[in-house]
Amino acid sequence: MKFSIRSAVAGASALAIAGTLLAATGGVANAATISPFDPPNGANGATQGTITFYDAAGAKITSGPVGTSPAWAKADTDTGRTGDTLATLFGYTPEKGVNPGLWNGTQLGASSGYPKTSAAPSNLLNQAQALGKGAFGGWMDSNSGLPAFFPNVNTDTAWQNLYQLRLYTSGPGQGLDPGRYSSATVQIVGNTWQQVYPEVVAEATTTVLTSNPASPQDAGTPLTLSANVTSAGGTPTGSVEFFDGATSLGSANLSGGSASINNVTLGVGARALKAVYTSNAPTQFAGSQGTLTFQSNQAPAANTVSTLSVNPTNGPAYANVTLQATVNRSSNNNALGAGTGSVKFFDGALQVGQGQMTAAGVSIQVSTLAPGAHSLTAQFIPADASLYNGSTSAAITANYDAPACTACVDPQTVKVTVAAGGLSITTPYTPNNPFDLGTMALNNNGTQLRASANFPAAGDKLTITDTRAGDLAWTAYVTTTDFTGAGAATIDGAGLAFTSVTPSYISGNALNAATKPVVTTDVPSVKGAAPKQFASAAQGNGSVNIDGAVTLVAPTSTLAGDYTATVTFTVG
Repeated sequence: MKFSIRSAVAGASALAIAGTLLAATGGVANAATISPFDPPNGANGATQGTITFYDAAGAKITSGPVGTSPAWAKADTDTGRTGDTLATLFGYTPEKGVNPGLWNGTQLGASSGYPKTSAAPSNLLNQAQALGKGAFGGWMDSNSGLPAFFPNVNTDTAWQNLYQLRLYTSGPGQGLDPGRYSSATVQIVGNTWQQVYPEVVAEATTTVLTSNPASPQDAGTPLTLSANVTSAGGTPTGSVEFFDGATSLGSANLSGGSASINNVTLGVGARALKAVYTSNAPTQFAGSQGTLTFQSNQAPAANTVSTLSVNPTNGPAYANVTLQATVNRSSNNNALGAGTGSVKFFDGALQVGQGQMTAAGVSIQVSTLAPGAHSLTAQFIPADASLYNGSTSAAITANYDAPACTACVDPQTVKVTVAAGGLSITTPYTPNNPFDLGTMALNNNGTQLRASANFPAAGDKLTITDTRAGDLAWTAYVTTTDFTGAGAATIDGAGLAFTSVTPSYISGNALNAATKPVVTTDVPSVKGAAPKQFASAAQGNGSVNIDGAVTLVAPTSTLAGDYTATVTFTVG
């Protein structure tokens, strides 16, 4: 049965006999403030304290869908009148300027007996004025009468969309007292309700961090870190992140208030471990953290066992032989892996190879084993002597035979060709690119015309190259024709001189001043019955540049104009 009332006083006697509610003795006070329109000891003077809502598991909730009721509600500070055994929940529409006792409202469900000693979450057993499941009816939808029957029509925005819930108590022979109740105020936006009074204060939590096995342990020992998170407001949900100092070790979700991570290994020293709880409902449960100092000792270096296999152990000398080494931890026979060190292989005292450890050990091939007996061993060299001790395998004896000689003499014919090579002399000047002596000028006494220039010009080369086999001698010559000009004008080639002739050696070349010098000779008159020698070499393989000066003299009677001649350089 449901009652709609305008006056709490008018409805008191009718509501005293309703339903099955739960209350108990004592409770945890909520430190948050209640609604400003219904303060304790105010004009109304009816509010005894606040209400807290819970889900079916007993976890505090402060919001949810309008059509879904919380499973439980509990008065936080009021234990009820002496003799009261029933609790009943009502909903009211606040009206600004109207005494709260005269607001429109309705009963939201059947009354519930209290205190409950069973069928309630553990944190609500024996608690004062805790409503049982089903006591809320349709909560705040049209079926229960709120807000459709009593809409909030306040024009003051601070009062809009607000609805107040009141928890009354009653008992045998005494009805509801309209002047005493506990209250909470919610705001409805769309299809969602949100508690606004008392202001939402997250329940405090406590996080306890433990380790299995417990401290102290050797560094590298696998640990399980566990965090247990508890709260007076129910079972916390969310996640826990575990830290070693500032380094995250991993995280895990809470299940039943507990979370853990496995196979944690720690470095050496006193470790400051920490478990940080983060709620996935921060308005319900506050975060917290637990700490643990863990002593992680330097573990003694582990002993190792090295094993060598040799394949084959007999056969021809100098053939390929595979040496395979494995290294295991002595205590558990587990193989050491990559990065743990290296293995050196010995034939007696002579090292014949080395390799870095892999998951399969170390394998090398050697082909240096001479005829005769060999004592082969493998020696493990740890990368970190604080983690592992070195070890040497048992020796394996191998015997290899000298190769049988059936045709020990086998002459071979080898052929090579030496090219004949060649001898050349090159200059850059052609009829289209002649060497220019410049303009002739009278000498000081006015007896002849004269022109002179360095030959070849700057940047150009006169080069002799000898690539002939046999490192033969060579001689270089020069000759010239007469110079001819316009018409029948000529200048006698006998007036052309090639002087200041010097070799210009090329760095790194076989021809050089110390071991293979080039001898040069000035040519005062280039024209003649035969070419004139200007350079020679007794051993001529290589290249050399020749530098000099070309001078031409002519009588003053020479006609003006351009003259050319062909100067021929040869080498042989």
